[in-house]
Amino acid sequence: MNRRIKILMLSFLMMIGMADGQTAYIPLDGNNIVYVINLASNTVITTIPVGSYPLGAYGIAVSSDGTRVYISNQADTSVTVINTSTN
Repeated sequence: MNRRIKILMLSFLMMIGMADGQTAYIPLDGNNIVYVINLASNTVITTIPVGSYPLGAYGIAVSSDGTRVYISNQADTSVTVINTSTN
């Protein structure tokens, strides 16, 4: 699957449960960062440093109230918790 389609699919998945429905959290495997993207303007709001080798679509979860995003980091066996109100 090409990278552009993967990012679009992840964007859709990350909208689920988000309070505003306009923000996506996209971890890039091996880059140790998560992109925070405004879906209305298609722009990167910020990047967030995370642990080593974040796991993309199968290593991310959103809390039921949309206030937290959890990123699984494979290489250092950690979890990064992102507060969605402050990123």
